[in-house]
Amino acid sequence: MLIEDVLTELINDEMKSVWLYPTTDSGGAKLFQLLDQYGGELAWRWGSDGQKRWRATPSSLAPYSERPDSAEEYDLTEGLEMLAFTLGIKDMTYGSVLPPRPDWCR
Repeated sequence: MLIEDVLTELINDEMKSVWLYPTTDSGGAKLFQLLDQYGGELAWRWGSDGQKRWRATPSSLAPYSERPDSAEEYDLTEGLEMLAFTLGIKDMTYGSVLPPRPDWCR
């Protein structure tokens, strides 16, 4: 499922925020989770799957007792288009930090 589909469901469920959390499984494979305010998993995808393979079924990771500190918050009240763009860019980069723009481009 696309990230837009996941976000639409969460907005329809009247959620206010989600948190993107890049992590790894016990074998070291990279994956990304969308978490609720308590650290509950809402959706996830393998890093190697690309942005079109989000899943709403539970992953194999153990649940968190609280939301991880390094999870990044996204405000669902900004609207689907803006959120899908912002989160989609982060998702396309597999959660890595984008390089700074060159000086000539600023």
